Amino acid sequence: MRPMFCHIKPSEVCVETYAYSRYGIWVYVPVVDGTFLTGLYSEMIAAKKFNTPNILSLNNYNEGLIFTNPNLLTDNADQSDGELDAAFDAYIQKVLPNLDASQRQSVIQEYPASDFPRANNTFSRADAINSMPIFVCPGYNMAMSAMNGWYGYYVAGDAVHAADLALYSGTQ
Repeated sequence: MRPMFCHIKPSEVCVETYAYSRYGIWVYVPVVDGTFLTGLYSEMIAAKKFNTPNILSLNNYNEGLIFTNPNLLTDNADQSDGELDAAFDAYIQKVLPNLDASQRQSVIQEYPASDFPRANNTFSRADAINSMPIFVCPGYNMAMSAMNGWYGYYVAGDAVHAADLALYSGTQ
């Protein structure tokens, strides 16, 4: 899976995606407050303004799964790519309302139906969009911009968002 949104300003995508979230209660995103967060994420990464030279960034393999509306589990294996693309486009219009038709087509091309299972195709593609701009791209960009940076995926078990926390804290 390619991190499609990593070339777009993360601050714009994060705010746009989750400020307009139609599913779930997790709609919090970082806010530049001038004290703790002193600048836009994209600007801080570009300027390589870190308070440490070493960064280890990890994401769970299925980060977006619990943030994806289960009502999207409706596609079947008999649908054409065109039908699946239309369903995905309808989803994109809801969660990224400021994208025009051309920009939505870019997202559809970046996440083609053929890269995902036929059954529940829209859900799988939405899961990828829910994962990339909020979790994967920021972690990847931060690790790749650090003087000494490492990036990895946590893939044990179901590997959904926060499934790894007990392991890191020593309670598992």
